[in-house]
Amino acid sequence: MSSLIPFENNLKELTVHIKDKEWNGLDLDLKKFTSKIIKYVLEHEKKEIYEISVSFVNDAVIQQLNFKYRGNNKPTNVLSFIYNVKPLYGDIILAYNTILYESKEQEKKLQDHLAHLMIHGTLHLLGYDHETEKEAFVMEELEKKLLNYFSISNPYIGEEMTSV
Repeated sequence: MSSLIPFENNLKELTVHIKDKEWNGLDLDLKKFTSKIIKYVLEHEKKEIYEISVSFVNDAVIQQLNFKYRGNNKPTNVLSFIYNVKPLYGDIILAYNTILYESKEQEKKLQDHLAHLMIHGTLHLLGYDHETEKEAFVMEELEKKLLNYFSISNPYIGEEMTSV
């Protein structure tokens, strides 16, 4: 019998890794901001035991991961990898260049767009998805509710339909 216990009964661990220096240029305490957003989502969804790692990377890194694990050879804004459901154990990876570009293109505050993508990535770890129109509707409604808690407006205003 192993003496290693991978999860204690009350483990609540969120680790933030800033892997690209571009993220340091934000006028924001990224570690505190990340903790506030993700811990609120987990509390709202009643997840009491978790270990989540959040990595802030550049487009080259996320493009490699996106190709390796999803077969898409292009950068994306956020990726989530779940390794265990109960207790929750997973990774969220966010790409600076793509998120910055999207926030400018969509005329959103970078901080608001980043909060949305953190929530989006966390919901993926919790089993939410947007592969069907029904799943997308459920996930987007929850995202809007969670963003509203932080006084962030609906990120889907102006879109014709849910993002399947």
